[in-house]
Amino acid sequence: MKKLLAIAGGLLVGGGAYAEFEMPALSINSSIKFETADVSEGTRSMDQNFKPSVEVGLPLFGKSDLYVGVDSTLATNRKKGQSNEVSPYIGFSYDITDMFTLDLGYQFSRKTSVKDDNRDEREVQVEVEGPNLTDESKKDLESKQPKANFHKIYVGVMADVLMRPSVYFEYDTTQKKVNIEGAVGYNLDLVNFGAGGLGIDLGAKVGFSHAKNPDGIKRNVFDKWTKEQRDQKAKGKAFEWLDCKKNWFYAGANADLVYSLNENAKARAGVAFTFNNAKKDDYKNSMNRSKHNVWFSSAMEFSF
Repeated sequence: MKKLLAIAGGLLVGGGAYAEFEMPALSINSSIKFETADVSEGTRSMDQNFKPSVEVGLPLFGKSDLYVGVDSTLATNRKKGQSNEVSPYIGFSYDITDMFTLDLGYQFSRKTSVKDDNRDEREVQVEVEGPNLTDESKKDLESKQPKANFHKIYVGVMADVLMRPSVYFEYDTTQKKVNIEGAVGYNLDLVNFGAGGLGIDLGAKVGFSHAKNPDGIKRNVFDKWTKEQRDQKAKGKAFEWLDCKKNWFYAGANADLVYSLNENAKARAGVAFTFNNAKKDDYKNSMNRSKHNVWFSSAMEFSF
């Protein structure tokens, strides 16, 4: 990561001379990425999308750094019930030793057009066919919307050794979800094969998610539903996922071909694959349509 060193001069009034002093070295990283699918934690949330992002890093005392940034996911086809998501974040990293780095931070995500994004086909069926629904219950059901704001805290440890292993713990307060993920990566420089500027980035990950509210719905809306209403044959099964905790393991791998345009810019294109072990009728997979996902991506990256 290239860092830009800012040096400014100050005028000494008494002596009429200039003195130099160093400002902290800032790093700026940005990228714009296109993906054929948006997949996170082994589950798919939307189809084709653009992902512009920017991050600014500032060295602090000792071996620590402060960074702030914004990640975005912009759907290219809004007709399929997709949405846009903007996620600013702030984090702090500290070199515990020459080998291990501690990373912790907070991310806020704002999702737009959520009314259509998170509606399950089973909900629609219950709205139309659900028996003995009171007018108040129908109104509650129709007005129900998933939360648009998500809050996540994370902490992780990275090792500066072969394969660059890392382990992260994340907690989403909206979904009441705990996610633990381990990852490794390797970069193969192809200069020795006569392909100067080209490289291959390989990565793999495995994780576990436990969510009490995976859909992010405001549960207080359903507090008005009686046990009899929940137990009705046509409706009880449809809303089974509302009262169930969800657990799933997932794993994935990716391979990217990377070309260095210059010291500040790279282009990459690659393919990725994930799968999870969630049940076939699990809400997570009914919404995301597939337990197995293969998607392609291309990106331009800049660093200063």
